[in-house]
Amino acid sequence: MLVITKQTKRVCNSRFRLTAAVLFVSLLGACTHPQNVNVTIKETPPETKSTSFTRAVYDLGLMTEIYGTEQVNVMPQSIIDNTGTSVATQAEIPRDITEMLKSTLNAIGGNVIFIPYDPDFIVASAQIGYSAFGEKLIPHVVVSGGITEFDRGLETRGKGTDLGLEGTINKKQLGLEFSSQEKQSLASITLDFNLIDFQTFAGIPRIQSVNNIKVHKGLAEDSLGISIIGSAVGLKGTVKKVQGRHASVRLLVQLSMIQLMGKYMNLPYWRLLPNMEADPLVLDAVTREFYEMDDLQRMLKFQEYLTLSGYNLAFSGVWDERTKTALNAFSQTHPESTNRIDEKTYLALFNSVPLTYETLRKRKLIESAMQLTHSGSSAISSDGQLRIWTNALKYTIGESATIHFEVSKPMYVRVVYVSANGEAADIFPNNFQPSSLMRPGTNYQIPPVEQPFSLEITGPVGTDRVFVIASGHPFPDDFELVNEEGQLTQVAKENSETSLDLAINIVE
Repeated sequence: MLVITKQTKRVCNSRFRLTAAVLFVSLLGACTHPQNVNVTIKETPPETKSTSFTRAVYDLGLMTEIYGTEQVNVMPQSIIDNTGTSVATQAEIPRDITEMLKSTLNAIGGNVIFIPYDPDFIVASAQIGYSAFGEKLIPHVVVSGGITEFDRGLETRGKGTDLGLEGTINKKQLGLEFSSQEKQSLASITLDFNLIDFQTFAGIPRIQSVNNIKVHKGLAEDSLGISIIGSAVGLKGTVKKVQGRHASVRLLVQLSMIQLMGKYMNLPYWRLLPNMEADPLVLDAVTREFYEMDDLQRMLKFQEYLTLSGYNLAFSGVWDERTKTALNAFSQTHPESTNRIDEKTYLALFNSVPLTYETLRKRKLIESAMQLTHSGSSAISSDGQLRIWTNALKYTIGESATIHFEVSKPMYVRVVYVSANGEAADIFPNNFQPSSLMRPGTNYQIPPVEQPFSLEITGPVGTDRVFVIASGHPFPDDFELVNEEGQLTQVAKENSETSLDLAINIVE
């Protein structure tokens, strides 16, 4: 009979604990060796740098083309940190942001041309005969500025939670400790930019931008400790997040260039930026432009903006029914418009031109027509296939008119002239200009250059209209182009691919 004494029990327990400890260490050693420690690095492929303003920068270039601004050549100066903080803080903010500015200006495109400032390169190229100065673009404006403010620790906030519990379970001591700490700090960065006239080296009044961004830094730490009968285990985690100072500066540069060029070129740039209010400086300039125009110029500008907004109008400068109908339709969808030729409607038109490539196509057609018409009236079909213009915006009774048209593809054309009293006359084809397939790229003139006949204005005073239809197939014989109401007949619409009409102002 075996009797187990208390001493024997203690020896057995000690041996069991020792065996368990040896087994644990052996298993742990089999799994890993301290000298074989390894870490896996997360690999990230390179990617194109993009910010929340990248699309807005591109769209500014599109806006310059749609609004038909003149080309602006821009040269940047060296833009650096004027606070000196970049040196004292070991480049917490960038010391030189000139390249950021260059990239932003070059990304705008459209009618904004970036010209780098690099005199050493220009002189060296000229000395070795690589380039001639006569071919170089001269800047119109120069961008100056820099980082003017960097304030750290504007606000520091901290909060924490500590929890400790002790107790016994089955006569065994148990402890629990928990701690959570959080700290937030705030800094501020400001950039100033001004625009300088290159010819005079003088600042352009009120064309400037001063923008600020708040950058944040946060630190959080959590810890958990558990103790059981004298043995303890602890868990601890720390995270620190810093909003990128350099990335924030790039955002400021992009925002500032959108503002600076938008102000200088009188563009509604605020439409490109989220939660941005209209710039009173630009609105003042556009309002002045409205009051400096005469009645004819105002009407032409209204017709231009309405055409860009999707309405098919003639650039006649005449307050005709088609212009009235288009403006009424526009006013119904834009409550800020008064449906009159006034300042409020002009600003509404200015601020609502669609920023699409379809609108850009219409701008190109308008510019092409303006180059052809010079001082005359003009009209373009909505599909751009047919253009017509006159040699004057208005005629007096007894004068002779000249009408021109072009097609963008081979088409047959018919032209009818309708006077203010409703009398209609077919003027093309005629006895001297027979019906034939019209070729693109040719300026067709009525009457022809040799002028075997003339188009004499006989009156009455009012608005005459010229109707034009075109088709890729010959027109059937003997059908009326215009009805008694002075509109295209249904037969004319069915037999034409495209059509338009042009208003001509007849005065005494």
